[in-house]
Amino acid sequence: MQSLAKGVSGRTGQVLQRRLLGYAHQELAETLRVSPSTVRVLLHRPRQQLKASDEVPA
Repeated sequence: MQSLAKGVSGRTGQVLQRRLLGYAHQELAETLRVSPSTVRVLLHRPRQQLKASDEVPA
């Protein structure tokens, strides 16, 4: 999972890496100076990409 985080760039990569280190959503928001809703959105994107890559057409 950490290798995935390193492959993600920009703000999303920063949020994902810190989340994997155990930071809470509120801590991430304060550290990166963004809103908690922005943190949720930034974490949602890689999760959706993982789901899409796991789905194999029948």
